[in-house]
Amino acid sequence: MPITTSSVRLVSISSLIAPVLAEPAFAARVESVFADAVNLRTQAGDYVALVSQRVGNGPINAVVEPPFLLAVLRPGDQVGGDGRRLRLGHGWELDLHAAEVWDPRPDYERLARWPQVLRANLRRLRSEVPLEAPPSSLAAAPAFHTQGAFGSRPAMALIQSHASELISGLRRAYRAGNLTWIRVFAQRLAGLGPGLTPAGDDWLAGWLVGLRARAALDEEDVPFLPVEVVGDAVLEAAQDQTNDLSLAFLRAAAAGAVTQAWHQLLEALTNADPVALRDAVTEVLSHGGTSGADTLAGFLAAFEDDR
Repeated sequence: MPITTSSVRLVSISSLIAPVLAEPAFAARVESVFADAVNLRTQAGDYVALVSQRVGNGPINAVVEPPFLLAVLRPGDQVGGDGRRLRLGHGWELDLHAAEVWDPRPDYERLARWPQVLRANLRRLRSEVPLEAPPSSLAAAPAFHTQGAFGSRPAMALIQSHASELISGLRRAYRAGNLTWIRVFAQRLAGLGPGLTPAGDDWLAGWLVGLRARAALDEEDVPFLPVEVVGDAVLEAAQDQTNDLSLAFLRAAAAGAVTQAWHQLLEALTNADPVALRDAVTEVLSHGGTSGADTLAGFLAAFEDDR
C-alpha cells in the first residue's frame, strides 16, 4: 500500500507544546536532525521535537508515524503551520487534530500512597544503579570516577570528579536553604560535559524532578525550600551556561514534566514488583549515552537529603 499524505500522522503531542503547534502562524527552523528525532526552534525560541514512536512521548515531543517522514527534514529547513496542520515541505503535511494530547506531568501525589514501598525501592536503586550505570556517567560508582574504569577517558573522569564536588556543594546549599549558593553551584553545573544535553544539565533536571517527588511524598513536612523556588533559581543560574535545547528540557523538568519512561519509573517505584522496577530503570538508563543515568543520579540525590 503506497504511503500518502493522508496516511502520515501525529500520534501524540505533549500538552506543553500543543498550544505552540496550534498557533495559526506557526513557523520554526530545523535545528538538528537524528535518526529518530528532529528538533525545531520557533521564532519565539520554543523547542519542539518531532520524534518516532521509538523515542515516544516527552515534554517537548510530537510523535510522528511513520518515522521515515523525519528523514525528509534537514538542518535549516523551515516548518510551517496554520493551527490545523504542519507543513514539512516536499508535499508532506501532518494533521494536528488527529493527535492525542499527552500530559508529561505525572501524578506525583500517587507516590504518597505507598511510601514504604517507594522508600524500599529507592534504597534498592541507590545500591544498584551505580553498578549498572555507564562508567562515564555521574551515576557510576565513585571508584569509577577516579580510576577511569573500563577504559573511560581521563577527561571524562575529571568532569565526573568536578561534578561530584559541585553536587556536594549544591546539596549543602539546599540543606541550608541558601538560594544564593544554590544559584552559584547550579551555574557551575549547568553546561558541564559534552553533548546536546550535558551531564550537569541532566543531573540538575533529575534533581528537580526528585525534589518534586519528595515534596509529594512528604507533603506534611515539605523539606527545606519549595521546589518551585529552587527550580526558578536553577533556571536563572543555567540561563547563559548551556545550550537552548538543553535549557528547554531543564525548564520542563522544573515544571515536573518528564518522558514516558520516567512516568513508568515513578509508577514502578510504588510497585512491589521488582521486575517492573528493573524494566523501568533499564529503559531510563538506555536514554542517550549517559543522559538517562545522569538524570537518574540527580533524582536519587534528592532523596538523600532527608532531615
